[in-house]
Amino acid sequence: KSFIKENPDGIFRMELEGNFKHVNESLAKMAGLPLDQIIGSSFIPFCSPCHKVLVLDNFALACKGRITSFEADFISAQGNKLILKVLLMPLFMDGKVTEIHGIAKDVTEIRNNEKV
Repeated sequence: KSFIKENPDGIFRMELEGNFKHVNESLAKMAGLPLDQIIGSSFIPFCSPCHKVLVLDNFALACKGRITSFEADFISAQGNKLILKVLLMPLFMDGKVTEIHGIAKDVTEIRNNEKV
């Protein structure tokens, strides 16, 4: 529990429909919402339009049982742009994917410094 709660990276669990089942404080901070408002909500509104297809394609692969990793732009509830490196891992029960676990690392500052 301490690893999840104290982790600077966003850690989350999602239903196969894309709704958050659990998030840590770091992900809630990235999203710009309190924990109770993000639980049960979909990740889709946070996707930047320019990377929405990329994110949805990777989520679909995870739902089919594949581990995926990608970088994409996301937008917080306040409209702040974030660049996140996301790892999606399917959780299997009885041979079927039942939910998706993930880690989101904020790489915005790193990518902005590379541009400079």
